[in-house]
Amino acid sequence: MAIQFYEPAKDDKYNRLLGDLYSTNLTLKWQEAKVCKFEDGLYVVYGQLASAEGVEPAWKIKKDKPDWKFEPCLCRIDLHNEDYKDRRKNIKGDWEETIVKPTSIEKFIISMFEENAELWLESAWTGTLHLSDNPGTLNMLITGKDKEGKPYPKEILDTLKTNYIAGEKVEETNFTKDEPITFNFGTKSYAKKETTAEQLKARRDFLIEQLGYEPKTEEDKALIKVAEFFQRTYPKVAEDECQMLLRLLKIVMG
Repeated sequence: MAIQFYEPAKDDKYNRLLGDLYSTNLTLKWQEAKVCKFEDGLYVVYGQLASAEGVEPAWKIKKDKPDWKFEPCLCRIDLHNEDYKDRRKNIKGDWEETIVKPTSIEKFIISMFEENAELWLESAWTGTLHLSDNPGTLNMLITGKDKEGKPYPKEILDTLKTNYIAGEKVEETNFTKDEPITFNFGTKSYAKKETTAEQLKARRDFLIEQLGYEPKTEEDKALIKVAEFFQRTYPKVAEDECQMLLRLLKIVMG
């Protein structure tokens, strides 16, 4: 069964790829993309999709545009690492809420995102995702062992993994530079969570603002490092307390 292509919902600029990943053979080539991670095991891949094999238009598009064919566009696909709730039609054609378990390919792709978070989760990238659910092969790639528990050589595993996921960092972004971003999920919407790098930069920018000038001397840089440690240890510290800390540190350091 092919994944279906849906045009953007109201107040959303991204087309969506929706469907059952258990029985699909989907190849997505991204000109530029990012991954947005949420706390409930949801990972949204979004950006400029250059080509998509294994995709067919949703029924409304098929009805209105019988000659439809995929063209490069802004698009997103949602991947899950945990069980989630979804509304689907039962055999009678009625909508009902059901618990959906993530596929092996979703878990594998997400494990690759986490394995190289600097590339996949903290940067814009260009690359290919091949979504074909083969539990036996994917389990071997995740564990690094065959059915008998014997380890595979790392070189072979790394080569096999590139059949499912491969990419490189994009230095200059054109399609994914507008941040923050909010994703719509029917009646819900989720704001993009800051990456670790973004959080650290925001924290440092705040401390420099409290210091009142750009730190240039070794003493000033030391002040920032101590204050950053204080903020990591006490993340809910109030702004006035942070200002007081910086003043005290400046006095102590003379």
